[in-house]
Amino acid sequence: MADLPEGPPVEIENLMAQVATARDQAGALLDGVRRKFISPEFIRIWGDQLFGSPTKVTIGTDGNEVEIDWTLDEILHAMGASQEEGERTTRHQLTTETMLIVESFDQTGGEQGGNAGMQFAQARDLVYDVLQRVIFSDEQLTDARPLHVAETRYLTEFLEVVRRTVLRSPYMLIEGVNETPITSIPSFDEGEHWEDVFKENFDHFASADERYERARKKVDRYTSDDWPTIIDTVAQYSLEYFQQRARRLTRRLPDEINFASRLTIRGRRAYSDDQVQVYTRRAQEVQDVARELGELKHFNELIPFIGSRFGKDATTSTLLDFLT
Repeated sequence: MADLPEGPPVEIENLMAQVATARDQAGALLDGVRRKFISPEFIRIWGDQLFGSPTKVTIGTDGNEVEIDWTLDEILHAMGASQEEGERTTRHQLTTETMLIVESFDQTGGEQGGNAGMQFAQARDLVYDVLQRVIFSDEQLTDARPLHVAETRYLTEFLEVVRRTVLRSPYMLIEGVNETPITSIPSFDEGEHWEDVFKENFDHFASADERYERARKKVDRYTSDDWPTIIDTVAQYSLEYFQQRARRLTRRLPDEINFASRLTIRGRRAYSDDQVQVYTRRAQEVQDVARELGELKHFNELIPFIGSRFGKDATTSTLLDFLT
């Protein structure tokens, strides 16, 4: 691994002061934006969308009904509640449709047996493992512009790509980070996907239950001629996800180690040389794994690679843990 860049000590006391200053500046900026841009017209538009009425009716001091504007706090609270409901709905639909895929892989793999059946089983285990990691996380899956992009977000993108691929779903549950096309699976062509699925007739306003039933019927119609292409595509996307995840970690670790080696608390280093060396060896191991992963061409090479690297009982879950 290349030598880490050097730099002056990073005093945690200065970092905390900078964070406090940034927080105060952000608060002042937000107050300024509110005063300048949040007009009564803005409040009425959002009131109409959130409450079904641009204004609210209350009882005046004279005992008669009067019409007044919603307050900004009421609008913001309703927006938050709406976002929470959207998050719950998305998590529920992502779970039910992904479990439909898991069950389909399980059934189809059992029917095929042999090497083909093994590939279905491996894909089933990976997709189910990723679903658990996503659903039991605190990540806001529907936040299109997260301040910090955690690995869970990329796991969610992987599930979304699998969902769209297997179910040929015309409904978008998860967008790419910053409302861009999904990029964590390099060969997934979002434009080509939408062009393909939009050839079908679909009801954009269908309920979640109606969408699930449509997806279930579509899976039931797949024949033995359809499944090999589907599972090969999912397998390729799975390999690409691991390769991309390893590259991201390889790029990130040197900066984290450099920061740790320079961080001080009350003038003393926060991490000893021995601790930094542990992190450095870890970074070297990740770099080696990333390089070897990058040389794999097919998903069926992945399991043997994992076994040789982490032991005969290791699985894709082991590799996910290692790359966290």
